[in-house]
Amino acid sequence: LSVTLTPSTMRSGSKLLLVSSAITVTDNYDPASEIKLESITANQTLKSTDISGATLGTDDRSFKLKPVSGRVYTVTYSATDGSGNKATASATVTVKK
Repeated sequence: LSVTLTPSTMRSGSKLLLVSSAITVTDNYDPASEIKLESITANQTLKSTDISGATLGTDDRSFKLKPVSGRVYTVTYSATDGSGNKATASATVTVKK
């Protein structure tokens, strides 16, 4: 499982910015693993208005983040194959000062 976020860096500002996730899953036996957005965390305290449109526990690959100066968001996904094997991977979005 690998995750790439676009954009991976953003400038600080007041408007929420759209982030998209590109996910690659490789499994020798199950080409259709179940993908789930597990969490979005940050190195700073989050307010309820800092993340919009993210639905945890679903295959959500598009959401908005508030670009707060110095913040690093960590977005984590999981992939579970038909046998119940689970992998997780994370990627970050860094907000420049």
